[in-house]
Amino acid sequence: MMKKDEYIEAIEKLNREVLELTSSKEYTLGKKILELKSGKNIISKLITYIKVKKYNHPEPQINTYKEMNHVDLKNKKLVIYMVLVGNYDNIKDPLIMSENCDYVLFTDQNISSTIWKVKEIPESVLKLGNPTLINRYFKMHPHEFFNGYDYSIYLDSNNAIISELDDFIYRLNPKYGIAFHKHRYRYCIYEEVEVCRLLKKGNYKQLICQKKRYLKDKFPSGYGMLECGIIVCDLRKEMAKEIFKNWWNEFLESESMRDQIALPYILWKKDIKPEEIATLGDNRFKNEKIRIDREHIR
Repeated sequence: MMKKDEYIEAIEKLNREVLELTSSKEYTLGKKILELKSGKNIISKLITYIKVKKYNHPEPQINTYKEMNHVDLKNKKLVIYMVLVGNYDNIKDPLIMSENCDYVLFTDQNISSTIWKVKEIPESVLKLGNPTLINRYFKMHPHEFFNGYDYSIYLDSNNAIISELDDFIYRLNPKYGIAFHKHRYRYCIYEEVEVCRLLKKGNYKQLICQKKRYLKDKFPSGYGMLECGIIVCDLRKEMAKEIFKNWWNEFLESESMRDQIALPYILWKKDIKPEEIATLGDNRFKNEKIRIDREHIR
């Protein structure tokens, strides 16, 4: 019989092989061709795909802070949480669960689970009205909801948890207490604004206003970008709280509905390089501990 560590390693190896396959150039190109063949406006879709691809900027492997963290999680309390507003995703139970960990789901849906602790969305948050704002509020305010916990891990609800996520805690930069994946394609928010236009994401009119404001403030191009679908936080760290607070305020002020655009600007104002907190890895779509439903990418 396999030991638990061997079982986890085998599961992650299998998931890694699947992720490598589905991320390969051949698979991606074949899928795009099938999508183009099956839909209307083939030429328009192809042109959009080519234009988006030109903004891809793969970079070398980043450094992590795993060797700097010597946390004994046996004496710590961890919460993993998701937010589901409306019938957008189907929540999946974790395949392998972490110890000393609660799994919490905030939702306005009637969902029952033996693993997820289902909690109603507070009226004060529901008043935000827009599902995107509601989701982002939970994403950027873990300290408000998880008093008594040491660490939180937020995941978009299109993530399936394949393995223990304890390793994410060890990858926190102890200086800031917050961790993300590096953006898998781009490192410039000005290019990301144009991709948002091509893919019809966010409020493009407000994105242009946001871009002009950042340019006027001399925010540099190519500063770096982060994926915001998984966020790890040391709930005791004041710097993490400050980053979240400023990020939320900037996100609201911009009215562009794109949190990935606002975050690098906030980091720049605080003289934090994105790579200092992009310590979860280069590409969350290739992280063997999770699997993402690519049909529901925000």
